[in-house]
Amino acid sequence: MGRTGPCAHTRRPTVTPPPLVCLSRSTWADERSGHRNRFQMLSRFASDRPTILLERPFEIASLARPRAGKLIDLRSALGPPRRQPEGLTTIRPLAWWLRDADDFAWRVNRALYRPWLRRALRLAGAPSVLWVYDNRLSPLLDGAPRALAAYHCTEDYIGLAQRAHGDVTAAWVARQERELCRRVDVVFAVSEGLAESKRAIHADVRMLVNGVDTRLYCPDPTCLPTCALVRDLPSPRLGYVGALNYRIDVPVLEAIADRYSNGSLVLVGGADGTIDGDAWRRLTARPNVHLLGHRPPQELAALIAHLDVCLIPFVTDEWFVRAGQPLKTFEYLACGKAVVSTWMPNLLPWSELVAVTRDTAGFVTACEAALAPVGADVVAARVAAARANSWDDRFADARAALASLQRAG
Repeated sequence: MGRTGPCAHTRRPTVTPPPLVCLSRSTWADERSGHRNRFQMLSRFASDRPTILLERPFEIASLARPRAGKLIDLRSALGPPRRQPEGLTTIRPLAWWLRDADDFAWRVNRALYRPWLRRALRLAGAPSVLWVYDNRLSPLLDGAPRALAAYHCTEDYIGLAQRAHGDVTAAWVARQERELCRRVDVVFAVSEGLAESKRAIHADVRMLVNGVDTRLYCPDPTCLPTCALVRDLPSPRLGYVGALNYRIDVPVLEAIADRYSNGSLVLVGGADGTIDGDAWRRLTARPNVHLLGHRPPQELAALIAHLDVCLIPFVTDEWFVRAGQPLKTFEYLACGKAVVSTWMPNLLPWSELVAVTRDTAGFVTACEAALAPVGADVVAARVAAARANSWDDRFADARAALASLQRAG
């Protein structure tokens, strides 16, 4: 017998969410190694619905200098779809040459990519949510069967292009982004700075701020053998956890190393070569500076637990601070730690918990203040702020937004 009673008529049937096909800028192995925002969102989508990730294409032009690793990647691109432990399926397309501002190369790239997109859509089995990270692929959305399309903007790609290649390339990237925004139903941005720039070219821009995986980051993690790498260093121990690249403000770190010459400056993360230079070599040659290299996400909370102050020492170039909303902010706070940052306007909503400083002198002063003992209530406030910004909450927001758009459509 069916349910009876005064509320029986208000019950709604369960609606199965449509599959999701993602057009990515990276490989799943890269995302998994760092548990970045794309990993966090896509792994949750995979627990909710069939999810297919079109990875960063393999560049055929790279075979001009063949190596064993490239041949392995090529076999992966030519092989069958791969089911990943997180539940999603990955496909590696082909491309000719992923060179920005080369229109001919991108016409060829899209022609090569299209059969892999069709393959993914067939595998999905129903009109899908097209979740796009790579704005250079926007023409491929034309005519693709879909429930709706979303652009998840996690970086200032225009600013990155301008810094690396100059104004001409930046203008080309800006055009690709405008073309993508013209084709999607909604834009999700990870910071207010990114959202503001997109509102001029799209009517529906929503915030999807970077969050924290509270299953990994907590104030009392299990101690691991690698803890000794930090625990046994002289105190105070001030540290940064994240990629070591062009974003790092080396003079700020030099000032910290000078101020705490009897303590320890701990840097946990892989260096990609873009930070190389005389200042970096001087810094890392100091006896109180300790490079721990890249560590898997499962180890990071245990290492953070032995830091006295956690640092966000990023450059304050205008393009970067406008867009930046560092992932590590809530990861540090989830561990109950004091956090000191260079000038990042997108962190100001949490300025009661994160010291956002204007200059190097202010950064050093804030670190001195952060070393003062605090009560359990302060630590609890840090942890609560992080838990209120979990990746589970971010995913729930994205899922609700997509469902609302589907109903409206």
